Amino acid sequence: MDGKPVGFFGVAVMKTFVFPAFNVATSFHSVDGRFELYDVNTGTWDLVVVGPDFARELVIGTNVREDHTVDLGDVTVHRGWTIHGRVTHSDGSPVVNAEVEIDCDPWLAVPDELTARARGCYRGLSGSNGAYVIRNVKKIDPLGNSQRIRASAGNEVSALALVPEQDRTIDITVLRSGRVVGNIVGDVPPDAVVVAHSRHGNNEWGFAVGNPRPDGTFELDRVAPGDYDVAVSLRGHDGATEHIAVRSDQTTSVTVMAPSMLPAPP
Repeated sequence: MDGKPVGFFGVAVMKTFVFPAFNVATSFHSVDGRFELYDVNTGTWDLVVVGPDFARELVIGTNVREDHTVDLGDVTVHRGWTIHGRVTHSDGSPVVNAEVEIDCDPWLAVPDELTARARGCYRGLSGSNGAYVIRNVKKIDPLGNSQRIRASAGNEVSALALVPEQDRTIDITVLRSGRVVGNIVGDVPPDAVVVAHSRHGNNEWGFAVGNPRPDGTFELDRVAPGDYDVAVSLRGHDGATEHIAVRSDQTTSVTVMAPSMLPAPP
């Protein structure tokens, strides 16, 4: 970066960046910026280089052959944009230690900050005056999805807001959340999840996600007030949706169909 080696960074390996199944990012402390990855399986891999002081960089189509060493040469990284603002309650008072997240997938547990950034998840905390700063954000999405930001603190959450591809001030208001309980009609596949998609603006990802119990019941906690379409999702494909309205400090009930109970296509 700026013609100088980066001293601390991480490298994550995945089969394809379009529908990634990430390994955990391997961290490196290096005076000269060099890194080596061992025991990489043969095949074609994409790599993401990430760090706290620069935007993530994607290296596509690295072909790994048995008993061969691949030299990627120099990987040039750059600074990303900065998103900052204040998190407040509905009365305008600041929220301290609110968790602010950009594109943190609710389906995936993230073990560390480098792995989070490799997956495109950027996180920060608000300070005593409610201010937060998230630096070196960068959008890399071959599917063209927009980035979204949200904040949460205890039982209060915000709606999703779009993140522009530039430095920007985004102030966030958190509201007391609601709760969704429901029942799935039909046989529930073991890998199914329940997802509630916000009906406000761009929302390619689910805002609230939960795992159903074997008996088909489910709960979605800490859901921001608003209108949602609830569905059973199986390996990323949603079934028939049911519209609900979530209100602060209230529980909303809904019944949805399992994938096996979905009507046949016309």
